Amino acid sequence: MLRYYLFLVCLSGALSLHAAAAIPDSVVIPSRPGAVTFSHTRHAGVPCQQCHHTSTGARVEVGCRECHTKTSRRPRNSQQAFHDSCIGCHAQQKKAGKKTGPVKLCSQCHVR
Repeated sequence: MLRYYLFLVCLSGALSLHAAAAIPDSVVIPSRPGAVTFSHTRHAGVPCQQCHHTSTGARVEVGCRECHTKTSRRPRNSQQAFHDSCIGCHAQQKKAGKKTGPVKLCSQCHVR
């Protein structure tokens, strides 16, 4: 029984390491005013589904821009979706008195 328990502990540890290894440290999002580099590492406390709302579990099944195109109206276009998610979350954190990322200055996210 002890061997079985140890096997399960080792297996769950290995699976969590594999899942964590598949997540990139950062993602560069191309944009006309300048690319935005999103740090997964700095957002580790945020549940994945908060941004990857169509995914179930730890795996991203559909990329944002497959639904949120530059010109789509339903669902929101890519600019609206990213701005609502990023700036909206940062504004909530700021209002709660927590340290957060940029809220107003475009150049703090968009780098040429």
